[in-house]
Amino acid sequence: MFLINGVVYSLLVILVYLAVNKLVQNEKIALLSALFLCLNPDVLFYGMYSIPRSAVFFLEMLLIYLMLQERDIITVALMIFTALAIVMYHPASIPFVLLILVIIYFLQRLYKIKKSGYLVTLNYLFLVIVMTLTYWLFYGQEVFRAIVKNLVGEGPTGVLTKSILVTPFNELFNYLQYSPLLFFLICGVLYVLNSQKLAKTNILFYITALGLAFVTFPGPALLINKIARNFNFIRFGEYSFFFICLAGATGLYILLIKLKNRQRIGAALLFALMVFLGVSNDFNASDNPLVKRPFYTYYFTESEITAMNRLGYLAKGYVTADYPAARYMEYSDFPQKAHILEVSALEQKILTNSSDDLILIRKDELSKRPLKLYTSADGKFRVEPSLAASQDYYGEDSPLWDNLDEFNSIYDSGTVCAAKSIERMSPDEDNP
Repeated sequence: MFLINGVVYSLLVILVYLAVNKLVQNEKIALLSALFLCLNPDVLFYGMYSIPRSAVFFLEMLLIYLMLQERDIITVALMIFTALAIVMYHPASIPFVLLILVIIYFLQRLYKIKKSGYLVTLNYLFLVIVMTLTYWLFYGQEVFRAIVKNLVGEGPTGVLTKSILVTPFNELFNYLQYSPLLFFLICGVLYVLNSQKLAKTNILFYITALGLAFVTFPGPALLINKIARNFNFIRFGEYSFFFICLAGATGLYILLIKLKNRQRIGAALLFALMVFLGVSNDFNASDNPLVKRPFYTYYFTESEITAMNRLGYLAKGYVTADYPAARYMEYSDFPQKAHILEVSALEQKILTNSSDDLILIRKDELSKRPLKLYTSADGKFRVEPSLAASQDYYGEDSPLWDNLDEFNSIYDSGTVCAAKSIERMSPDEDNP
């Protein structure tokens, strides 16, 4: 999978270059766009992640490249096939891609582009929607149920950005990379809007970039809990990357050719700062001690994987664990036993559904970072908690872990331990 991911992302760089060159007819902007792609935080993150969602970057970019080509039967067929591939390969991604296509379609109408020059037609949109709904209803019921659940479910409580209160300087460093990128993007969009040379079709991509920046970069839109988490807009950077890279690269190019020598040095230094911040933040370099945040890592050790698989095999009830471990078990051989560890906010106690449930604690991870658990406001165990809501970090010094004394220890590998509720005999059993 990692080998395939490397090949796919290598081709992604080529596709971005070809698409930008086709769009703006400027090789230098095309090369800069490919460079911006290599530095994009979302592309870097999912390029290392190697999951089905990662391949959507390539498929979406292929779709955009095909949109820019002269229309014939083969091109239209490939566009349909690419959209179908996104639907089937990662069904949760197609709503985001569809939203971008809808934005482009309405911008075409707004700028009164001739229908013969449409990049996205109404018939194509309708076909993609039909393919999506058909696949969801017949083959992607779990995805469909998850989307409906998120639409009607409760939003996260509290402030999603509360991490800045825990590690303010680390978070500043981690998100500072977006400032120069946003600056370049705005410069690129302003230049294009004031240019009389570019075709209206080209302008669509820059207007789309500016609109998508609102939900791609950390800002006011992502402070709305329901939008950020339930609607997953917090992940919009996975789908807006091409537009962001195009506008940012154009901005840097314009600054370098329009500014005077000293000012050019300033623009170059700003770009160098963006490069440094882009590859040194905690999302892409989680072991960097200068920016490390006290939050969960994106990988497991071999002993943790062994423990989770063994406990999944032995458990009769749920295996309740911190968020990453619970997510791992959802895709293991024991998905029906996976459950996030729930905590009572009232009593700071661990909640279980029955005495058959096992409590899995990643001790080694807890000694380095807090564990992300589900907080029950009313102290009641929820069989289907919303993973988009009410999750908090509990550190090693939390009084919550004192509650483990009330459970029987049944497993300890040194890095992972597990406990089970103490089964108490009823009065009749105690006095035969």
